[in-house]
Amino acid sequence: MSNGGKHLVIIGGVAAGMKAAAKARRESPTMKITVVTDEQYISYASCGTPYFIGNIVKDSKKLILRESPYFKNMHNIDVFTRHQATAIDTKSKEVKVNDLEKGQYLIFNYDKLIIATGAQPIVPPLPGISLDNIFTLRTVTDAFKIKSCVDSGKVKNAVIVGGGLIGLEMAENLVLRGIKVTVVELLDQILPPLDKDMAMIVQKHVMEKGVDVVTSDGVKSFEGNSSNFVTKVITGKRQLPADMVILSIGIRPNTKLVLQQINYET
Repeated sequence: MSNGGKHLVIIGGVAAGMKAAAKARRESPTMKITVVTDEQYISYASCGTPYFIGNIVKDSKKLILRESPYFKNMHNIDVFTRHQATAIDTKSKEVKVNDLEKGQYLIFNYDKLIIATGAQPIVPPLPGISLDNIFTLRTVTDAFKIKSCVDSGKVKNAVIVGGGLIGLEMAENLVLRGIKVTVVELLDQILPPLDKDMAMIVQKHVMEKGVDVVTSDGVKSFEGNSSNFVTKVITGKRQLPADMVILSIGIRPNTKLVLQQINYET
């Protein structure tokens, strides 16, 4: 396969984007390959982030698998971190990119384009959702922000919205940090993929470890103080004190850029 002189642009890094770039390089040693991502880190072990917050993984470097210079030096792949693709012109074969650090726009011409923008956390439009110390956990950068908050020593009570795998991993690690944790799950059980009898075994174990588990109850709003920090989670049945909230209610495809392109063409 020969693609000398051709340019492949990949929007998005991490697992899909960087694997696509590496595979493309193996297929074509001469093709120009450019990766554009709005993230700072492009190759990391996201499964380890709750345990980094819990101080089980003590060195953040263990989460970072590869950095941009590696891909340039080893594979001749140009990686533009903190660069956000904002528009695609399929007729001119151009991608408009915003340099998030310098605040200027660049144009990348392409012959082939791969969109690997992945998923984004679900953040419900509830009253108070913009208060400080309400987090999602998807990227290493998210983990750094949460750990910094925990390390401040100001978090005594944390509420985790969602009783799935990530929510329970976060509960485990926040308890290890000496924080009182409440998990709020809208359904009548945690770990919805499991049969209920199995989920109840896990729930019993989690509660024995000191985690309060609230099921069949949904979050309605968040309240904060005069400094704009969250202080309380309001559900349908109760009010929960919270110095920190972790939203762990799932993800949805990050299709914003693609939908913009569809609307543009129609």
